[in-house]
Parts: sequence; C-alpha cells; structure tokens
Amino acid sequence: MEDNKEEREKVIRDTIKEVVSKHSDKLSPHDIKMHEKLLEKIHIEGKRPFEAMDIPKEFIEWFYSNAFNLYNSAKYEEARKIFYILNVFDPQDSRFWYGLAACHHMEKQYDVAIFGYTKCLFIPPVNPMTYFHLADCYEKLGFKREAAVMLQTCIRHATTDPQYAAMQTRAKKELEQLLQQIDKEAEEEDRKEATAESKKE
Repeated sequence: MEDNKEEREKVIRDTIKEVVSKHSDKLSPHDIKMHEKLLEKIHIEGKRPFEAMDIPKEFIEWFYSNAFNLYNSAKYEEARKIFYILNVFDPQDSRFWYGLAACHHMEKQYDVAIFGYTKCLFIPPVNPMTYFHLADCYEKLGFKREAAVMLQTCIRHATTDPQYAAMQTRAKKELEQLLQQIDKEAEEEDRKEATAESKKE
C-alpha cells in the first residue's frame, strides 16, 4: 500500500511539473516552485485551495457574508462574482455553489443555475431546498417531468426534518399542479395523434 501511495504521489508530482512547465516562459523560477508547491498541497496533501494559499478561514467567512448580503439586497451580479471566487477558494463548501446557483437563478440563467444546484447534491449534507429550486429551474426551461421528479425528491428529503415542513407543503401543492399540467398535455398529445391517424384513414 505504501509503495502504491508513493507511486501515486510521484505521478501527481510529475503531472504538476509538466503542467506548470507549459507556462514557464511567463513565470520566474521562484513562481514555478511556488505554483508547484501550491498544487502539491492541494492534490497530494488534500488541502483545500484557501488552506494551501494560507488564507484564514475568517476571511473566507467574511467574504461569504458580503456575498450573502449583496444577494439579499438583490445585487445578484455583484454577489455572483464573489460566490464564484469563493468556489475557487473552496469548491467543497456547498454554501458557495448554492449561492452562485441562486444568483444565476434570480438572473433567469436557469441552465447555469441547474449546474450549480446539482453540484450541491454531491456535497453532504444536502439541503432539501436545493431540489425545490432545481424543480423551478427545470419547469422554467419547459422540462416539466424533470421538475416533478425534483419536487418528489424534495418532499421525500424534507420529511425527515420538521424545519422544512412549510416547504414540503408548498412542494406538494406545486407537484400536484404540475402533474395535472403533465396529464393535460399528455391527453392533448393523444388527441392530436388520434386525429392525425383518423385523417390517414
């Protein structure tokens, strides 16, 4: 096992050197060493980027607080820029992906918002609200069946936590309305097909 670990680390170091060397014409020898060490901290030592860069956690939280306040002030573009930087500093903090997705959501960039919300689903613990927002984005893009699946998942996850009771009630109501729309559209499609077939006869 130890040999495998050493071999993996050697492969990673060699890859890092190869990647950094491609930019060697733009970097000084000191900068090259600095970049290599930074990447080793992230990919070998397992540190998060902000930790590898020795950025205090308190600064990250202060930065997040600023983005959060900008979002709540409806300054979505400004907030989005900060959330983007925060994701670079720490891509494993779901708050930053959630905030970035929420900004895109409010800016009606639904496809991009879906990407951000989906990233949140791979970083536990998952907030059931994420599925609720995904449902809205899918519905806005016309993907009603996908939206229904997201609402069903939201309801299932919200059942385990009383703090999401109000959201669960809302999700159930929206799911019921959405399923009615889907059924109605399916019936209309069936009628169209039946009419087209009768005309052929």
